[in-house]
Formats: sequence, C-alpha cells, structure tokens
Amino acid sequence: MTSAAEDKAHSQLFGLLSQALLSGGLGFRFRARGRSMAPAIRDGDLLHVRPIVIEQLHEGDIVLFTDGRCFRAHRLVFVDHDHDAFITQGDAGVEMAAALSSQQLLGKSVAKEEVAPGRGRDGRRRGGRGGNTL
Repeated sequence: MTSAAEDKAHSQLFGLLSQALLSGGLGFRFRARGRSMAPAIRDGDLLHVRPIVIEQLHEGDIVLFTDGRCFRAHRLVFVDHDHDAFITQGDAGVEMAAALSSQQLLGKSVAKEEVAPGRGRDGRRRGGRGGNTL
C-alpha cells in the first residue's frame, strides 16, 4: 500500500510523463484504476492513449484529462468546440460529470487490453490477453 505522499508524487510524475509523450506526438499505455468506467473499462485494464486533435473530439470518445488534482479517463458526454466546453462522465455514473476546457484534455483512449478473468489488480495474468478498440 502506498502513502498519500507517494500517490501524489506518482500522480505528478504520471502527469509530466504523459504530457511530454503526448505533446511530442507519441502515445503510451497505462493501467486503469477504479471502477468509474465499468463495464467498458475495468479496474486493471491497460488503456492505450494517443495525442488528440481537439477539433476531432466527439461525444462518446474516452479522454484522459486532469482536473488539477488527479488524472482520469472518462467518456465525453457533451462537446462544444465553439465555447471550448467539454463534459465527461464515467460510464458507471457514480461520479459527478466534470466540466473541462481543452487545456485539461491530454489524450484520447483508442484501445484497451482487458484484464483476464481471475487476474488481480497486480496485473498478473492467469488467462489470455485480449485487446479491444474503444
């Protein structure tokens, strides 16, 4: 188990690395944590993130964003390019929708590798590997 200080440091490092990669035109993948996007994305799934073109974002896209405290991958439920307004919400509907500007949007999730049944949060595989486009 990690401390709050370690989590904050990891989150800051994740932010620096992800922004550097995406701004350089590179993608990356990371292990999703939590259940806010179930059933589309489960705890432990690997998400593949690519740079975004803001003008090409549409409702239904899953985006990686920051709210200033942490990073999340949620689905766009409202897009207004003219007013630079984007609203995201987790598919599970347990969290409030987040209103964002394009400055907070970091990347778009384009694929995932699913957690195999029986595999734990540690990522150890006990079954096959699956990949899906989002």
